[in-house]
Amino acid sequence: MCSNDDGAVTAADKVGVVDCATPHRFEILAEVRVPGAQDAPFPGQNPLVKTLAELCDPTLQPLVSSAPGSRIGMQLLPFDEKSWTGGNRTGYCAVTFPEPEIGSVHK
Repeated sequence: MCSNDDGAVTAADKVGVVDCATPHRFEILAEVRVPGAQDAPFPGQNPLVKTLAELCDPTLQPLVSSAPGSRIGMQLLPFDEKSWTGGNRTGYCAVTFPEPEIGSVHK
């Protein structure tokens, strides 16, 4: 799934999707579910990002580290306290490009 969102999007938002055949800045490679009961207190942004990084690492790290000097970067789309309190436990693992790209990283 590819997107042109400017990076300000969080998992609480709808991610704007575009066809990967058109120029895009982000490619979402995985959706992950962060552990936590529906009534669990918000863990805080830093612990949430750490957990999300651990969940996304198996998907993102091979793409990022396989190409030193690559223009591919990691992007984690966590969510905020309001979204967490509303029951959202879905985060997104994405790669980013400094300039719009055409196609998928899974060539």
